[in-house]
Parts: sequence; C-alpha cells; structure tokens
Amino acid sequence: MRRKNQVKRIKTERDVLATAEHPYVVKLFYSFHSRNHLYLVMEFINGGDLLSSGGGRFVNEGSYRLLGGADGRVQPGVAFVNRGVLGAEAGSLRFPGGLAHEDGTLIGTAEVAFPSGAGVAPFTGDVAPGSASSPTAVLTWDGDFAPHLGAVLRMDVAGLAPGAGHDQLAVTGAADLAGELEVTLDGFTLAPGEEVTLITAASARRCALGVFGGDPITKYGQWR
Repeated sequence: MRRKNQVKRIKTERDVLATAEHPYVVKLFYSFHSRNHLYLVMEFINGGDLLSSGGGRFVNEGSYRLLGGADGRVQPGVAFVNRGVLGAEAGSLRFPGGLAHEDGTLIGTAEVAFPSGAGVAPFTGDVAPGSASSPTAVLTWDGDFAPHLGAVLRMDVAGLAPGAGHDQLAVTGAADLAGELEVTLDGFTLAPGEEVTLITAASARRCALGVFGGDPITKYGQWR
C-alpha cells in the first residue's frame, strides 16, 4: 500500500466500512495489522465482490456520478444497469463491460465512453446534456448512440454556441435516432438564417421525433 501510495485510501475505506449501517454495504467487524499486512475481518458474502466477480452486473437505482478526476470506470466484466441518475460530470465515465440504460436519466458535461469494444444496447432511458451547475453543455458519447422507442433526448437552447449557449451531443460512432427529441427554448429565439447543431455523429440514420419549444419538430424541418 505504501509503494502504491494507497495508505490514505485504505484507511478511509476502513473507517467507512466500520461506521456504515446499510443492507447493501458489507460489515467490517474489526481490523488489525502486522509489520507488512493489514487484515480486515468482514462479514462473509457469498459470491465475491463487485470488482473481482467476472460476468456480474451492477444495478444503479439511485445516483452514480463522476464529479472529479480524469477517469472513472466500472470494472471490466461487470455490466452496468442504469435505472436512476447517471452523471458524467468530469473526465471520462467509462464502461468496459457495457451499459444497459434501461430507465432514469444520463446527464453530463464531459464524456461517456465504452472502451475495448464494449457498447450500449438500444436503450429506453433519457439523455440530457448538462448538469445543475452547467445547464447547457457538450456531452461526448464515445461509441454508438442508439436510443430506442420510449427514450427521450432532452436539449436546452439558450444561445448559438455549443456548450455555452446550447446543449450538444457529440457522438464519435453511429447515431440511430429513434425515440424522442425534446428541445426547450430558454427564452431564446432563432433569427432567420441562424441554426444550432444539437447532435454530431460519424454517421446517422432515421430522424428523432419530438417537440421544440412546445411545437412539433416537423414544423421546423429537419434537425442536424
């Protein structure tokens, strides 16, 4: 632990486990150490832990957010199922085992990534670039983007500049735009000849259906 500069992290983990009282958090009964080893006497949970169990899955029904640092990732081999709030608000929130965005909302101001060929299945959860501290933002989606019927892409438009003025989803792969696009005008009006680009992608098929400022999207023509 000293060689890896992990002493503070391990002590913090020990203190949290010693005081936590939650049905989903393993109990720590006591700890002791020798000259070279730290021993944690913990509740026995059959099946191993989330980080070491290949083929497992993690289900989020609360709030799972990356707020700082350059990289946050779910362990390879663990499939992430989202039914709550998923936030990519710093660095790159990475899912080596793939993401099943079944419900809830994915928000963010940074990057969602699927390394090593992992991907996200066609999903029914909502996607909304931005956060409480940054109402409009560019959210990078590193992979293919495939919302299914029932999914809603929520975008705010308050100006012409991507990020500072309006939401934008930057897809590095293909975008298969099923589901619904919901655009909210925050007191902003486009002048003749002005346009905003809400989605960029390497390739795209189909057209999202939805509303723009309360009106049907077809009233405004094709969106890019």
